Amino acid sequence: MNPADPIHVNSVDQTLAFGRRIGTALAPGWVIGLVGPLGVGKTHLVKGIADGNRAAGHPAVEVTSPTFVLVNEYAGRVRIYHLDAFRLLSGADLDELGLEEMIATGAVVIEWADRVAEALPTDRLTITGQSTGETSRTWTTVATGSSAVDWCEALRPGS
Repeated sequence: MNPADPIHVNSVDQTLAFGRRIGTALAPGWVIGLVGPLGVGKTHLVKGIADGNRAAGHPAVEVTSPTFVLVNEYAGRVRIYHLDAFRLLSGADLDELGLEEMIATGAVVIEWADRVAEALPTDRLTITGQSTGETSRTWTTVATGSSAVDWCEALRPGS
């Protein structure tokens, strides 16, 4: 495991900016698991990722939590599959949703990833959000697998 330096944010705008940095670096095959309590800002982070991934000249995509539909898909430089594992019963449900096909054709971002961790590939980034105040958060990124270590490096400021 390779933890990156924690990212401290004091507003939703700063969470979106962190997400945009991820979206700018995003590449096909990336798997990002988002972990943290309700209201920590996981969906806002995905909004930033989608915005940073936006292809030149294309409008912003509307990002919403896929809690009830389970998977949302967003076009951009890299196709993003946004999943919500909160209502899944087990990691086997990810297989039924076509996780391998999603990874083969784009990048996958999974909210509540801790609920299905056993079904996730070894190569992944896990980003954990923790509330540190009314609007402040700390985001910690851990890379598992050799490819994910490279992805984590791509997120460092100045990369």
